[in-house]
Amino acid sequence: MNEVAGKGLALGTRKQSWSVPDCCGMHPGTCLSGKPQDDLRSNNQYHSYEEFSYICDASKAGCTRQAVFDQLRRFPTPGMPVDGGVITGQVTTFGDWRISHVVDSQNFAVFNIAAPGAHGFAPGFVYRNVQEYGGKIYIQTFGEGSGGYRPLNLGFTRGGGWQAVDIRIRGRFGG
Repeated sequence: MNEVAGKGLALGTRKQSWSVPDCCGMHPGTCLSGKPQDDLRSNNQYHSYEEFSYICDASKAGCTRQAVFDQLRRFPTPGMPVDGGVITGQVTTFGDWRISHVVDSQNFAVFNIAAPGAHGFAPGFVYRNVQEYGGKIYIQTFGEGSGGYRPLNLGFTRGGGWQAVDIRIRGRFGG
């Protein structure tokens, strides 16, 4: 059993083990390392996606990376908002599925991990971080996995599932 970010969040099983460093950096590929990542990508169910959602114009009062990150922590998944925002080690649910979270405040990011044995998309993760480009604030969402329900997962993403989550965040900034 491995610990995530040294915070005591147990995510390993006998078949899968995940290792997440304290700081995932700008791209989620840096968050997984070693054989588990190789195993993830060699599975015939492997899939990945990446998208950006516009949130607000940084010139607008209250629209900052930090303010958007605070809202991202409240809305890290398609489920219900999390009062006070998720913290590292917290587990939330989406229906019967469990999601473990790692918060990387340094990079304005939330790392959602499909809990092995308790989530249909496991093994898999979604990395969401707040970026600023050209005076505009965006949320980058990158997901990667090889768990079951591959068509459902890709359909959710291609059908605007993460965009719908981000519209809830955008609404907090008048968008």
